[in-house]
Amino acid sequence: MQSPFDPCRDRQAAVERLLAAREAGATLAQAAAAAGVHVATVCRWQARDPELHTALAAAERSARRRRYASRPRRRPRVPCHPSCPECGAGVEVRGTCGFWPRFWRCRRWPACRWATWRPRHPQDCPQCGGPRYWSHSRLSVACPACGLRWPVRISPH
Repeated sequence: MQSPFDPCRDRQAAVERLLAAREAGATLAQAAAAAGVHVATVCRWQARDPELHTALAAAERSARRRRYASRPRRRPRVPCHPSCPECGAGVEVRGTCGFWPRFWRCRRWPACRWATWRPRHPQDCPQCGGPRYWSHSRLSVACPACGLRWPVRISPH
């Protein structure tokens, strides 16, 4: 009686090329093409061999870690003013997880209706004394009351 099919033993060269391509950042279809097999064959091999499935998942994770480690942050972290400009109460950040975008609002909500999509700068406007807000890109600070804008240089983290 014939032993069960083992892709790691029977197709060692193809599996090595498959793992190398996957770790280099190729998709499963691209890695299968580099190994000289069809993507459906690779899926069957994974279903039959949990070790191959685990090895391919580990190769994908290491490629993803390398790819995203070199990406700069989209928006730098900036210091925020801790109090509401209308009533002086504390400010809380909402929408930090899930579907909703991040926004800042007064802790006394709904009594105080102040809320903004942009974080408040720690210092008020030197010209009019009103609150200043970071731009969406966090590369400048603007005062909506008098319309002044200041460019800011922030080193990436």
